[in-house]
Amino acid sequence: MAQVLFDPENETRRPWAIERIDMRSPALREKQRGMGRDALSDLRKENLKQAEGRLASAELAVVRAKAQVSEAKQQFVLKKRLRFYHSEIERRACRAFGVTRSELQSPRRHKSIVFARQFVMYWSVRLTSHSYPQIGRLIGGRDHTTVIHGCRTYEKKRKAMGRTLRAAR
Repeated sequence: MAQVLFDPENETRRPWAIERIDMRSPALREKQRGMGRDALSDLRKENLKQAEGRLASAELAVVRAKAQVSEAKQQFVLKKRLRFYHSEIERRACRAFGVTRSELQSPRRHKSIVFARQFVMYWSVRLTSHSYPQIGRLIGGRDHTTVIHGCRTYEKKRKAMGRTLRAAR
């Protein structure tokens, strides 16, 4: 991505760049007073090469910074995509198990409701950053130990069905 610095199109910009270096460099102005025309020309060319070198290194730094930003952005997008909300997990459980949200949060202990509730507990622990007490509060004000028990029970039930799941945390 580095640009060729001495191409014919840039030759027309050289006198302007030399004047600009002359105006900005007080040390260069002091050196100019005691030098001949050839030495002055060499000094200008040397300063121009240094300026072009600094420009090339600055461009390279910008390219590297953009690459780092884009990599960080990709990682952020991936993390954002994998982030689930408790309400989304509840909605999917309601659709999959044929229960309502109020049934998930109710104190009822019917077999179908309990399994759906354990499903929500397990996947909420796995996919959200909520703690056990927070998940318990979201599922009808339950204790954190109930959430831990629900996760373990869901894993065992799924294992009995032939599907091995990894531990929630």
